[in-house]
Amino acid sequence: MIEMDLRARRGDFTLELACRIDSTWTVVFGPSGSGKTSLLRLIAGLDVPHRGRIEVDGEALTECAQRIHLAPGRRRIGYATQHPALFPHLSVAANIGYGLAALPREERNTRVAKMLDLVGAAGLAGRAPRDLSGGEAQRVALARALAPQPRLVLLDEPLSALDGPTRDQLLDRLKSRLAAQGTQTILVTHDAADALATEAEVVLLDRGRLTGQGPAAAILAAERRRLLDRLSQMTG
Repeated sequence: MIEMDLRARRGDFTLELACRIDSTWTVVFGPSGSGKTSLLRLIAGLDVPHRGRIEVDGEALTECAQRIHLAPGRRRIGYATQHPALFPHLSVAANIGYGLAALPREERNTRVAKMLDLVGAAGLAGRAPRDLSGGEAQRVALARALAPQPRLVLLDEPLSALDGPTRDQLLDRLKSRLAAQGTQTILVTHDAADALATEAEVVLLDRGRLTGQGPAAAILAAERRRLLDRLSQMTG
């Protein structure tokens, strides 16, 4: 469970919201510039709010009044974005296993193989990052974020280079696996279909404010009608 009550400024933009996220699979949706990425960076600990607090499972990750700000590496959070920053000198398998140094080699290799299989990249283990397509690199970066089995996974449009059907299949597989192991997931997307297809809980942002929260079918009803109308015009 995530609880937040915060205010964060970056230039002329201000993100201000108070909410609690209980669902194991939540989609943050909103127009460009609404604060979606800013929210994930605050939860991950990459940015610090001007004021407020962020708690995960009752643990204070950020508490400005008490000057608490847990370092990103100590938050047990996996974070994957649409820009996969893989280590260029390491193979795909070594990239995924980078955060598993504490595990015995056999267990580490097994975990890496499972993560590759989960994201549909089982044949890429020996490749170098320079030899990957954009979609392949995104899959590998996602596998690396999931490998340490974090308690919370933050996904900022991590599959943008994949086509729609492939992305839908992978998201469905991820939702099932992560929910089964009790991992809470927050997915940022610009595509309402990602929320509707996975029957997600939705956090709706607009210009740095929370404008809706609840089941995708209810919160994104207007967006769904807009998409259907557009499709009707294209096929009519």
